[in-house]
Amino acid sequence: MSLFSILSIFLISSVSLYLLYELVNKLILWIDKIAKDERVPFHKGLQLAVVRITKK
Repeated sequence: MSLFSILSIFLISSVSLYLLYELVNKLILWIDKIAKDERVPFHKGLQLAVVRITKK
């Protein structure tokens, strides 16, 4: 393997991990917002988020 291919694989995996991190972070913030709006604990907010997603 050349150095270029190793660097490109590293770059692609780094970008993928960063995008996954951002997605999970936004999802957690969205669930937390639902929980705060409904004044329930986080796990109940998670249940409400699942209900909202499945109703669409």
